[in-house]
Amino acid sequence: MKKCKGLPLAIVTIGGFLAKQSKTPMEWKKLNSHIGAELEMNEGLRNIKSVLSKSYDGLPYHLKPCFLYLSIFPEDQDIKRNRLVHRWIAEGYSTEVLGKSAAEIAESHFMELIDRSMILPNKTTYFSQKVINSCQVHDLMREISISKAAEENLVFRLEEGCSSNTNGTARHLTISANWKGDEADFESMVDVSRIRSLTVFGKWRPFFISDKMRFLRVLDLQDTSGLCNHHLEHIGKLLHLRYLSLRGCRDSRLSNAFWYSCAERCGESEGLAHTRSSTQVDIGSGNAQIKEIKRLTQLRKLQVTGINKKNCDEFCSALEALSCLESLSMSSSGNQDDLSYLSDAVFSCPNNLRTLTLFSFLGKMPAWIMHLRNLVKVRLMCTHLTDSDGTMQLLGNLPSLAILHLWSYTFDVEGLCLDFLPEAFPCLVALDLCSAHRRAGQGEIKSVEFKQGTAPKLEMLEFSYRRDVIINDGLFSGLASLRSLKKFQLGIRSFEGKEAFVEHVRAQLALNQNRPVLI
Repeated sequence: MKKCKGLPLAIVTIGGFLAKQSKTPMEWKKLNSHIGAELEMNEGLRNIKSVLSKSYDGLPYHLKPCFLYLSIFPEDQDIKRNRLVHRWIAEGYSTEVLGKSAAEIAESHFMELIDRSMILPNKTTYFSQKVINSCQVHDLMREISISKAAEENLVFRLEEGCSSNTNGTARHLTISANWKGDEADFESMVDVSRIRSLTVFGKWRPFFISDKMRFLRVLDLQDTSGLCNHHLEHIGKLLHLRYLSLRGCRDSRLSNAFWYSCAERCGESEGLAHTRSSTQVDIGSGNAQIKEIKRLTQLRKLQVTGINKKNCDEFCSALEALSCLESLSMSSSGNQDDLSYLSDAVFSCPNNLRTLTLFSFLGKMPAWIMHLRNLVKVRLMCTHLTDSDGTMQLLGNLPSLAILHLWSYTFDVEGLCLDFLPEAFPCLVALDLCSAHRRAGQGEIKSVEFKQGTAPKLEMLEFSYRRDVIINDGLFSGLASLRSLKKFQLGIRSFEGKEAFVEHVRAQLALNQNRPVLI
């Protein structure tokens, strides 16, 4: 049943086949481990592959390459929706048509493959809503995908068991975690001058990438281990690169050499303008990085450190050019830099911004945040804001804000009182508060009050504290008025008076008609 994943034809066919086999664990284990080979060799199962192949043959022309592209990923891989969609766009499988953006077209391809049962949706509960954030490929459909992709010389899978005689001239190269060959093996198997995408699973080795990859459009190193900064110093020479992912790679950043290389060939190629990168950039050491950030007009996610008085205006100017930016994280470089210069900056932040993280000294909340109508998530930490009322009013007026994290040292106010006013936070569904002890009690939350009519959609409230914080039992008030609240989570250890505090919270939750639970 697990292998069939609910596919009726697979259940009936394989079930009928198993009924005629010896009822021994060895036979069943063999089938489970070698289902692909059994489909090819066993007359009883060959019919199912023929029927499933017709499902592929019946796909519209625009969906066939999208489906075959899935053979890049390992068996049982949880393939993130955004990762797949952005890769399709970079490959040119989705382009703007009749006013619809390439992203909208790619999203429709994804949903159509689900509707046709070519891929299996993985639904997750995002508070009260079911959303499809990822997908998997049925084992049997994956066999079809691998077979067809090999026939069309589309995908070459470098994995255990590959021989040196393998013809590695496909457009897409995927390197499996179980491949243990050396550089000589790699060069004998793969013609890197032809590939358009490189995807690495498992351990990275420097010879995987070469400046001979002149047609490379996608470089996906997500969750790769062993990757170091100097391994990426020549990727600026990849003129057609449109998608770059370093998500999950520890200690890997785009080096200065990358940005300087981009600057040198600024007018040579438009390829980098379409690059989508998820990585961290330190702009504190020079302006070359800022100039090149400005040219990455399709960038979706950006993490920046090193913002200071000298580069703040130029950086803000670069941000204005990133119309596709959805996630922005800004922090200091750990020296004397801070983000206070952003507070008074006058510029238009990208309208598509959905996630904003500020992790350094601000002093006061930037006014430009009030114009971010599509902002869904805000995370603040070590910002040391001195106007708590003004900050809460600004955040409460954001029409799309759904997730708010006010972590340690967000505020630098003695006797901090957080008031959630009526009609404020109309879309907030998750709130995470952390009380932190600082000199003379500054930054330590003294009270949190939810007025009637505030945060009508709030479902999850989490509260934690730093060591040595004094917590009074009446810290929270108005919990009964939160009509959508489902869970109150305490991320706190034992402290003096905890029992009274918990009882006070529990009493308020008991008055809430939604009957939220205390965890």
